[in-house]
Parts: sequence; C-alpha cells; structure tokens
Amino acid sequence: MLHTRQQLITWLEKNITDPVLSDALEWGRVTNLGGFDPLPTSKNPGWVVKLVSRYSRTFYLAVAMDKETWELYWFRLKEIDWTNWVGKNAENELYRGDENGANYIR
Repeated sequence: MLHTRQQLITWLEKNITDPVLSDALEWGRVTNLGGFDPLPTSKNPGWVVKLVSRYSRTFYLAVAMDKETWELYWFRLKEIDWTNWVGKNAENELYRGDENGANYIR
C-alpha cells in the first residue's frame, strides 16, 4: 500500500518500463493530482500523476489498486475526469495531491 508521495513516485520508477515515461520521471516535473475513486476508465481506486518531460510533453499516469487482489498496476490516461476526485476532504496528503494540483517540482 502507498502512503506517501515519495512511495508513489518510487513505485512508478520501479514499475514503468517505457523509456519515455522513465525519462520524464527522472528529469521532468512530477505532480501528484491526488486520489480518484474510481479512476477514469477503471472500476478501481487509485492516484493520478501528471508528468511534464524535459521536452514539455505532458503525460497522465494512473496508479490503480485492484479491489480484489490489492495489487497495484498503472496505465496511461488521455484525460482526467475530476468528478471522481476524492482529495477535497482527505486527511492523507497522497489523496489530496500536491498543493491541490499545483505543479510540484521533485
């Protein structure tokens, strides 16, 4: 289970095999947009991370938790549906996101 922003980023670094996304994680801006339940295009809850590469390309990644197996998996998003964002009243900063979605430089 993920509890902190750093755990989320570390999990992504260990599990993403796409070299473009790995480069964006290492050299770009990483913003945790917070928790969603369910995530867009999914039935599972999780978090959305915005990556802006050093070449100014923007990627949205979802880290989902399978409700049945409790395993984490990731996928790319084309857009974000904010209606399922659960960060507004969350006590955990991982669910609130970085400054409520403001760019956060790692």
